[in-house]
Amino acid sequence: MTMNRVLSWFLAVFLILGSIFALSFVFAFSSKWNFSFENGVQEKPGYYAESIFSGPTAELDAEKIFGENLTERALNTALSYLMVKNPGGLSEFSTSTVTDFDKGKIRLLAMAEIYNRANEELRQYSESELLTVPDSPAAVKNYLESLKEISDNYLERFRESDLELLAFEASKNNNDDARKEMIDFIDASGAALGEMAKILVPKSWAVFHLGYLNLTSETRYTALGFLLFEDDPVRGNLVFNNYDYLGYRLDAFNKDFQEKFQEYFKSNQ
Repeated sequence: MTMNRVLSWFLAVFLILGSIFALSFVFAFSSKWNFSFENGVQEKPGYYAESIFSGPTAELDAEKIFGENLTERALNTALSYLMVKNPGGLSEFSTSTVTDFDKGKIRLLAMAEIYNRANEELRQYSESELLTVPDSPAAVKNYLESLKEISDNYLERFRESDLELLAFEASKNNNDDARKEMIDFIDASGAALGEMAKILVPKSWAVFHLGYLNLTSETRYTALGFLLFEDDPVRGNLVFNNYDYLGYRLDAFNKDFQEKFQEYFKSNQ
């Protein structure tokens, strides 16, 4: 078994994966980050977050950040399938023997592996984790003030940011400012999640707070996936394909949250 044939085997598998996981970089403007509090709560500006990318250089390595590279997992899934189909090894392998059925089967197996792993990586909060308290005017006031303070401290500066556009600028135009803004958002949203998980939540606001936490968590995961696009294109493609749906859910949440906030504000004028 020569080194050339081993390299040919891996090259063939990469070509197969390339046809299965064709990556699209047709970026478009989408919904922007926009959890806002427009009336009734005093402004408390400020911003601070400890970076998860500590040190002078950000090392964009999916395995070091998540513990696994999804592109490598997809490759290993394809390799396992092809090795089972070709028990004789490299001597029997040829890309011409890989049928459309094989490609479809590899894609299904790889996507199942990828989705399972992504669901393990994405931090999802449950209602049982919230620190809920009985409803009272004082409890609601304290909750909204605390939530606004966290939003102002960590997320306000990103209100007009578009992760998709930043990813395009960082990847295609090698824009260091865009890359830094993505890293800053990842750090800031992580710090915000840590603070939001500790505040006292009135029971009538629990569903909204849970939605806030999980959408923030998913947006942060999306930013990480975009940032790691070159190192882990399968992960990048996964968050890219989910981006429009995430934007739709952010818009829906913002609308519902603002309606509830305005109702509270009017009833307490």
